[in-house]
Amino acid sequence: MTAPDLVDPRYLRDFVALRRALTEEEYLLRWGFPALVVHTIVGELAPNKIPRRRTHPMLGAVEYAPVQSLVERVWLLRRTNVERPDSHVLVGQGAECDVWIPEYTLSSHHCAFSTTDAPEVQDLGSLNGTKIDGVPLRPRHWHRLKSGSTVALARLVFVYYSAGGFAKALDEFA
Repeated sequence: MTAPDLVDPRYLRDFVALRRALTEEEYLLRWGFPALVVHTIVGELAPNKIPRRRTHPMLGAVEYAPVQSLVERVWLLRRTNVERPDSHVLVGQGAECDVWIPEYTLSSHHCAFSTTDAPEVQDLGSLNGTKIDGVPLRPRHWHRLKSGSTVALARLVFVYYSAGGFAKALDEFA
């Protein structure tokens, strides 16, 4: 597999192959964005403590298999919808999101990431919440991130990597 064969890398193994095929400068020039990598899927959501707030039920064992295909899936945190006036990367299952994740426990506009030198994440009032390293986020407030932090969006648990942190992790995976 050569680098040109990977026009649209999606999984960790694809990015590892790209990193092997390209110099660090070439890789960072094309793929040097912060990344979310699905690490695991949680078994159940916490009971809803807010009256009249709807949450999504978890899947049974038969329905669990399709979502397992998201494990080791990589989403680069980059702006794709330039029509929005803000400069943050919008994540959710809505079509207008920069990072669209096909998972029903995510809200349409689940959270937003800033991709500055001091990265931050903000839960946008999602139904099933956002956590950093196991700590639930207060909705609509910015929270600091560091490369290697776990970020739970509903039932998907990701590892967050800065752009340089992801490139270094790929070197270790290789």
